[in-house]
Parts: sequence; structure tokens; C-alpha cells
Amino acid sequence: MFGLKKSPLHKFAKHNSVDPGYPHSSSTNPFDSHDDLDGKKALKPSRRTSSEPMLTTQPNPNRGIENQSVQELENYAVYKAEENTKMVNNCLKIAEDIREDATKTLVTLHQQGQQITRTHMNAADIDHDLSRVWLFLVHQPSLSA
Repeated sequence: MFGLKKSPLHKFAKHNSVDPGYPHSSSTNPFDSHDDLDGKKALKPSRRTSSEPMLTTQPNPNRGIENQSVQELENYAVYKAEENTKMVNNCLKIAEDIREDATKTLVTLHQQGQQITRTHMNAADIDHDLSRVWLFLVHQPSLSA
């Protein structure tokens, strides 16, 4: 019923390297036009490097949230989203297992109910037959006379 899927956040979790992809100098404002890049290094999509640390625990409270880099906070948000997705998927799997067990239990109870009904009907038929035999024997003239 429910398929296990990857979190939709995977689409948006772009891991950027520390290198912004353009030459950096203290005099250039990264928000200004990049006309000075003509003929120089072209902008490339950035990729996460293996040496870049990934934040897998809560951001350092001693540094304060204001002092955390955006990348650290984004990595932490992605990590927590993936962690929560795993937990939800585990809960979903448990719920599916419970539902499967409940379905099997209902089928078993239904079969037992049908068996009880058949047993009751047979007992009622036997009781009816015994009543007829008893009436027959009670109203029979004595064979000894």
C-alpha cells in the first residue's frame, strides 16, 4: 500500500564545496556583477568534497546559531530530514506489519466462526434426530405384551 520512497528533500539537498566557483579577492563584492570574470575561470557547479565535514550532530551551542555557517546549518537540516524520514519509514513498516497480522487474525476468526456455526448446526440436527427417536420410543406399544 505504501511504498518506501526517498525523501523529496533529496532533490534540494545540493552540497556545495567551500570554493564558491569564482576568483575571490578582498576588493570584489560577490553580490556585484561578475563582468570581471569574462575570459577568466568559468563558473562551474560546485560539488561537495570528501574533506568537507558534514554536521551530523546538533550545531555547537557554544558558537551560537548566528556563528554557524549556512552550509553547516543546511547540512544539519538535510541530515535531520533524512533521519526523520528513516524513522517515519520504520514506523510505516511496523504499521504495515501490524495491519498484516490483524488481517490474518480476522481471517482466522472468521474461519473459526464458520466452524462454530457448522458445529452448532450439526449439534442441532443431532438433537432434533434424538428427539424424534425418543418420541418414537416413548409412543411405541410395548413389545413385551
